[in-house]
Amino acid sequence: MRRSQVWWSRLTEAERSELVYLEKVSRIIPRNDPWLPDGYSDCENCGTPTAFGPLCMRCSRRITELIAKGWTG
Repeated sequence: MRRSQVWWSRLTEAERSELVYLEKVSRIIPRNDPWLPDGYSDCENCGTPTAFGPLCMRCSRRITELIAKGWTG
């Protein structure tokens, strides 16, 4: 479903920017860090080591929180 102007207005300007950035970096293919065990990479947002893809669980949860706020207000 598309996000309407009303949906975006439920987020602050900082939250809108954060959501756009997090969604953009969530599409990046994780790169292997030679200092981490195989299968781990650094979170593209905060740098926390993660095995869950380009974002750590905390940053992934933040995307979910922001999207939920847009739907519920």
